[in-house]
Amino acid sequence: MQAEPGTSRTRLQLGVALKSTTSPGIDAGNQLGPTFVWRWRGKGSRQDDRWAFAYRLSAFGSQVTTPIGPQAFPVGDVKVRPLMVGVDYKMPRGKWNWAAGVGGGWAINDIDVPGEYVDRIRNSAGVPDLWVDIHNSFVWGPRLKGWYDRDRRISYLVEAAYLVTRPELDIRAHGVTTTRRLNADAFMVKAGIVYGIF
Repeated sequence: MQAEPGTSRTRLQLGVALKSTTSPGIDAGNQLGPTFVWRWRGKGSRQDDRWAFAYRLSAFGSQVTTPIGPQAFPVGDVKVRPLMVGVDYKMPRGKWNWAAGVGGGWAINDIDVPGEYVDRIRNSAGVPDLWVDIHNSFVWGPRLKGWYDRDRRISYLVEAAYLVTRPELDIRAHGVTTTRRLNADAFMVKAGIVYGIF
């Protein structure tokens, strides 16, 4: 998209999006909420299809459930922060700028264990001690992303991505530590708007 005569399009755009995160595995839950989004545009606007380097910085959270004794209990709230690089195939189509690609990298993970979870497990399963930890993990996945440039300042975003990551989860109960793979895969859909700052 070319800028109107006498004007130039803004390069840094900031805004907000609504993001839905669905975990297909039985280990984690789903999430819906707002998120901050930003975009940096080049000075010009290329109209050719091409391959390009891409990076992805994101984060999502989920409640983790695991069996303790004969029952399954929520044991913590996991935060997954993928740091990924890869390639995108860019496809400009009029005011739309589409990109389909795949990336891989490392997920920085941590888990918070609220006191109410510990109390519930202690009262229901008779566990006097509970300790939970999660490891960082490899992450990869495809993504389809589109920007619609309404004018020189305002753009709309639509995005769908699938992330595959299986971190190890350590749980100590009754003085015994067990380790298992956590299915933390996530299907994410995002829609938002950004406004050009400069």
